[in-house]
Amino acid sequence: MARVLPQEHGGHACLLEAIPAPNGRIALHKSCLPFLISADKPSSFLVKSSTSELLTCLGEFLCRRSCLLKDLSAHEPLQCVRSVDRSLTLTGWQQQGFFTPGTVVFLYMLCRDIVSAEVATKEELQAVLLTGLYVSFSFDCHEISYPDKPFLLEENRGAFWTRALEIVNRMSGKMLHINNNLQYFGQIFNDLKNRNNKEMEKRLWH
Repeated sequence: MARVLPQEHGGHACLLEAIPAPNGRIALHKSCLPFLISADKPSSFLVKSSTSELLTCLGEFLCRRSCLLKDLSAHEPLQCVRSVDRSLTLTGWQQQGFFTPGTVVFLYMLCRDIVSAEVATKEELQAVLLTGLYVSFSFDCHEISYPDKPFLLEENRGAFWTRALEIVNRMSGKMLHINNNLQYFGQIFNDLKNRNNKEMEKRLWH
């Protein structure tokens, strides 16, 4: 699975691979190779939203999607993902935080497909969300690899890795497409914003 991030003059093509570790675990490893952007490929997309605004949209989406969780607030899933990001920075696994407008859009793209409306508990939602977050970190962030511990809720690592590999297998085409096609990125971005705007309109009218 390759990831291509468009830039003005050049960049890197990254491969995300599942590699068995010596301790019997599995790691998602990212390796990068240089590539060139053709002159006729668009190289920019104007994002008229802040990271904080898009995270709020993501939280609202997750709250609406998890319709069986009546007491879930939009703040709770955001607190969950921000806590992981902060932990990785404080422990030195990354030099800068993960969240930017682009990475929030990427995570939302995964969540649209992997978070079911039938999720029955907050723990189940968090487990799926954190697995999607781990794949997002592994695929779309600065470091080559990340520890799984900050993303784990259950003691059974096997369940986590099963979900992670299912997401990679299921979403690899879209992950490549969003990083290789700015029009598709724009569609996902607009979908995230429009979903939240429609929800705000409903609140005003009811």
